Amino acid sequence: MRLFDWHADQRGLRRLSPGALPARNPLYSLTAGNAKAGTYGLKIGLVWWVLGMILAAGYFTFVYRSFAGKVAVDKDSHGYSD
Repeated sequence: MRLFDWHADQRGLRRLSPGALPARNPLYSLTAGNAKAGTYGLKIGLVWWVLGMILAAGYFTFVYRSFAGKVAVDKDSHGYSD
């Protein structure tokens, strides 16, 4: 028994079949269909992901703009304060 079953598609490329984690008993194999979360959980996750990305982009913009500008450094100080 091979660990993964490989199938060739029309362009000659290789892809992994849906049996992601095969077991000795096919009843207990982990496939793409039985490993996914429920529809409700996927929808909630998508909403949280979108909100998190908006929040991260807003924070990045805020930090970038708050630290933007030229920095004045004395020629002999090497940027360190005494």
